[in-house]
Amino acid sequence: MERFVWICLGGAVGTGLRIQQVGTTSLLIPETTRLFLTVGIMGGLTTYSSFSYETLRLAQIGAWGQAWVNVLVTTVLCVGVCFLGIAVGRLIVGVR
Repeated sequence: MERFVWICLGGAVGTGLRIQQVGTTSLLIPETTRLFLTVGIMGGLTTYSSFSYETLRLAQIGAWGQAWVNVLVTTVLCVGVCFLGIAVGRLIVGVR
């Protein structure tokens, strides 16, 4: 349980620092809802430092193939899902 609390606290600090970089606005989604969804939830799910750490750990133990697969699959999936999310958002909102 202690590890869980430390991870949550670290995530809260990182999310708080990340909010300074958010500058977009939307008339359709209230700012607090947008920040909750994008910076909070999505930011918590897409931790780049975890990806980097996992990749380096694989490289350190000599699992270079797995490290490169991790880099390629993670990058392709992240960009693909981001593209899909933007497309679905535009369909819902009606913006082209």
